[in-house]
Amino acid sequence: NDLTEEVKRKVIKALQERVCLGKLPRGTMQAMATEFELDRGTIRELWRRFQQGCLKSRKYGHTGPTTRYTAEVVIAKIQEIPRIQRSNMRDISEASDISISTISRALKKGIIKHRSSRLKPLLTEENMRERLQYCGAHVMLTQEAIDAHHAEDIGPAGEASDAPAMARSQREIEFCGMWDVVHLDEKWFNADKDCRKVYLVEGEEVEHRVAKSKRFIAK
Repeated sequence: NDLTEEVKRKVIKALQERVCLGKLPRGTMQAMATEFELDRGTIRELWRRFQQGCLKSRKYGHTGPTTRYTAEVVIAKIQEIPRIQRSNMRDISEASDISISTISRALKKGIIKHRSSRLKPLLTEENMRERLQYCGAHVMLTQEAIDAHHAEDIGPAGEASDAPAMARSQREIEFCGMWDVVHLDEKWFNADKDCRKVYLVEGEEVEHRVAKSKRFIAK
């Protein structure tokens, strides 16, 4: 185990008191090891590092007992993090100083939730008409299908039918296979994502994001 700063100071002070003519008398290391209940090699290493001017602990990272967070503390810490930094557990851990294992347990217990915020289309009337026209241009209509559709609309007695079109017809609309259509796409770096993942706590809702289409996301 790593020695506390207080123990180090006591050992060094006791060794300094026994220095004679700039050196430690023979048997001093063993005597100090017995007095402080430490290994003789530990005493020798402390004295060597003291002479070199470095007694600081060489252990890095998180040492000592692990901090345990209650559900309330986890929620409070995550709420303080901007949602842009909540896309994965690693980002949350770095922003809140909570370990990834603690965040994972909170997710399993339902303390936090993992949701996806998908960009919704914001279409104008003109956009809707253009999409319908594009779809209609690729519908494969035969004369037989047109005649069958008119016959179902009129009905056997010559009267217009009030039944919904889907209920009156079992025919499926066929679309062009688009074997002679070439779709071109360009690779851009967008300022936002079509689908953004975020971790939420109780009471938080997924952000509502809209755009006319993915083409209108800022580059």
